[in-house]
Amino acid sequence: MRKSKVVKRKGTGGYKKIKCMNHDPENSKWGEYAPTLEGCDEIVEVPEETSKVLCFKCTSRSASQAKIR
Repeated sequence: MRKSKVVKRKGTGGYKKIKCMNHDPENSKWGEYAPTLEGCDEIVEVPEETSKVLCFKCTSRSASQAKIR
């Protein structure tokens, strides 16, 4: 089995902060897993190459199949 290479970044360079995809549930692919009807308010720090992110709260809700009502 092949091991993947993990590149560790040092310092604050190379990262940015973006909102969870579910901040706008109406236009999000995973909007049904937002914590509320108003959307998610989490901000996640990601590498600069990343364009979209789903926060840990929405990810765990999708894994447990907990949808907004």
